[in-house]
Amino acid sequence: MKTVRNLVFSSVTCLAALATASAQEAPEQTDEPSLWERLAAERGVTLPPRFGVGLIYVGYSHDIQIDELQISADDGRRGGIDFIQSDNSEMTNRQLQLRADAWLLPFVNVFAQIGTADNSLSTNVTVDGEDIVAFVGDESRCDPDASPRPALCDQTFTAVGKQDPGGEVYTLGALLALGRGPYFAIGGAAFTWADLDTSDSPMETLALTPRVGRRFNLGDDGELAVYVGGLHIDTSVAFSRSVNVQTPDGGTVVTLTADISNRDPWSYVLGANWDMHNGWNLQGELGYGASRDGLIASLTRRFP
Repeated sequence: MKTVRNLVFSSVTCLAALATASAQEAPEQTDEPSLWERLAAERGVTLPPRFGVGLIYVGYSHDIQIDELQISADDGRRGGIDFIQSDNSEMTNRQLQLRADAWLLPFVNVFAQIGTADNSLSTNVTVDGEDIVAFVGDESRCDPDASPRPALCDQTFTAVGKQDPGGEVYTLGALLALGRGPYFAIGGAAFTWADLDTSDSPMETLALTPRVGRRFNLGDDGELAVYVGGLHIDTSVAFSRSVNVQTPDGGTVVTLTADISNRDPWSYVLGANWDMHNGWNLQGELGYGASRDGLIASLTRRFP
């Protein structure tokens, strides 16, 4: 049921891409060291190049849950829904983002991202026609001896509801990096919001990304860091869909709204980062577990 795709989920990509940045070796400096470099040296910290620009792809698939179902009609009627059943609901997020980051302190990194989102949302929906008639008209119209009795009363609708929301994505975040010898630990948080073309409100995502890992020296080929960790995503988006229902007086526009969120907040990650020692970094990460799986990949250029 789960397929690898992403976004933005969000949007969580920069944290994985930076997960081993604190372990990168800084090039030799011939100039007088800066205050930032002296502070790091006093604490035995090896600094990565201070600034970075990167391109990131994220593809994640989540099982979702649908809450706060509401229905309203253009004649003013509205209320909660207990007659619509939905299951096998899934959201696939895909993002391509440009990231800029900077180390403000030897152990603190901040970043900003901007890009595009291409998402898909699907759910199996079942509705009894008798319940729709009861909402938009007179419940007695579906009585066995009613005349005329709408054919809708005897129908059950099962369909796959789909939306393909896309739009612009923005991310802000920070991470804290600690290390000792070849081992390191990183904890980060990122907030992403996406302006989608199918929703009046943005899709918002909060991501928490703890990581632990180890560095391996590759000699002239640079350095490889591997890590494991977790990904906590809290995503919410408002869903809206309208349909025209025929009534004895003509027609009524019925609008369905709901709050959509990811079903399981936590999943696991396994990743690696290759620091080529020439300013370039290549990173890849797989996510798995619970009801989410996905892929993150990035290419970053760092500058002193």
